[in-house]
Amino acid sequence: MIVSDDRDDFMQSPRHRVRERGSRRLALRSFFVKLCRARAIQLCALFTLAVNANAFRRERGWSIETSACDVRTSQRLGWPGSQTSKAEEVSVTLGTVIRGTEWSGRTANDRAVLNALDGLKRLVGVSNVVVFVDQDVRCDHIPSTYAGTRCFGLERCVDPIYRAPSMKCVFETLLDATRTKHVGYINGDIIIFRDFLDTLAAIERDHDRFFMVGRRRNALAAAQEEISPVRGEREWGKLESEACKSPIDGAGAIDYFVLPTRDAKYLRDIPPFIIGNWRWDNVVLALASTLMNLPVIDVTKTAIALHQGREKVVRREERPASAHNHGLAVRFMGKAYRRGSINCAEYESRYGTSRARNRVLVRAKRTISAWVCKHRETKAVSIMRQKFVT
Repeated sequence: MIVSDDRDDFMQSPRHRVRERGSRRLALRSFFVKLCRARAIQLCALFTLAVNANAFRRERGWSIETSACDVRTSQRLGWPGSQTSKAEEVSVTLGTVIRGTEWSGRTANDRAVLNALDGLKRLVGVSNVVVFVDQDVRCDHIPSTYAGTRCFGLERCVDPIYRAPSMKCVFETLLDATRTKHVGYINGDIIIFRDFLDTLAAIERDHDRFFMVGRRRNALAAAQEEISPVRGEREWGKLESEACKSPIDGAGAIDYFVLPTRDAKYLRDIPPFIIGNWRWDNVVLALASTLMNLPVIDVTKTAIALHQGREKVVRREERPASAHNHGLAVRFMGKAYRRGSINCAEYESRYGTSRARNRVLVRAKRTISAWVCKHRETKAVSIMRQKFVT
């Protein structure tokens, strides 16, 4: 009992408490030293990895900071851009929908549409441009400058309730008229330049199957107010340079896409979405990625697409037939339609540097948004796949 009492007295003595606090401090200090060493080793490893990655990029002639506008600024490239023999061999049919009343070019929007058609004619040739108008009779008024352009009226595609054509019917007609290796769709007021074909040629070099898509650039307000016809190579070069100064639009809306014709058959089976409203483009992109297993390639940095026209300030969900389109998308593929964003692209195109300054390169897209999209709505995608397989 005496020994026990003495031990208890010692445990409660100030001397023991000081010694105990000292041992705790030593243990805590040792823990933080080990933690700092581990973190330092991790930081060193990350730094070494970054240095090696940059060296690898320089060796391969590729830099993540290089875009189409950087190339134009440094080398003063204008229309029609780099004349690559490979781009000359690329065959693609591009379809676009307009009213058919723009031929006179009276309004700013009319001139924006005509500029877009001029760009398509210069890029792929009139024989590979398919124009859809409201009525067949409007095809008879096509100016001689667009002679050879294939034109189709959309009377048979009009929905009886919303009195507007369906995208399903537009795609069916476009595929029936396509005789080229690739097919694409582009909005009627979007201007594309020579780098569009250069990018398509680079993608075709690395991928047999793909879905090419990109974000547009919105013309500045002053340019929207003063839309004029673009004539001559110098004006095209000036317009292309000004497009680089225009802000890039969001990734939700899709203004153009291109894919191999043999892989585009699924466009015939989409629901009858009403044109001019949202969701049809998200479904087309989501199906390409989840159902068709096509590598989606974001070409925003190498293919400039300029939206020159003006739009009415109307929110997408407030547009006519928007609720109809949204309901079709949900019933058709559930929440999996949310995968239909350009941010979900698996790959992206960039210009090389040093030895491959003018060369378009396609690389895996390593961004947080791409990773999130890959793991987004996985259950809905699985259900959708089972639905289509069965």
